[in-house]
Amino acid sequence: MSLPDELKISSWDLVVCSDVLYESSVHSALAAIVRTLNFSTLLLTYKRRHDTPEQAFLNQLELDFHVTVVPGSVVADWQGGNLSEKLATDLYAFIVRPRVPAGL
Repeated sequence: MSLPDELKISSWDLVVCSDVLYESSVHSALAAIVRTLNFSTLLLTYKRRHDTPEQAFLNQLELDFHVTVVPGSVVADWQGGNLSEKLATDLYAFIVRPRVPAGL
């Protein structure tokens, strides 16, 4: 899989990925895209559906990035818009940041 040159050379302060883990067959491609992008912070949010492949994807990201879970209370306690408490169940958010090379 190859990304357009414009995406490879661009630098992004924030990349938002929402509900992109539903189809586990694309997890490897998604991880490859994330590795190709030059970003400061990636916000990954999704609804928990398939524990094993979702955990495998996060483990794959952790090989190259710092992955930090946003505490569940932050997501579950938010009562904005049309997001009811029932809909907020099993919502996850992660902050993904590039690892700083040793010595920098």
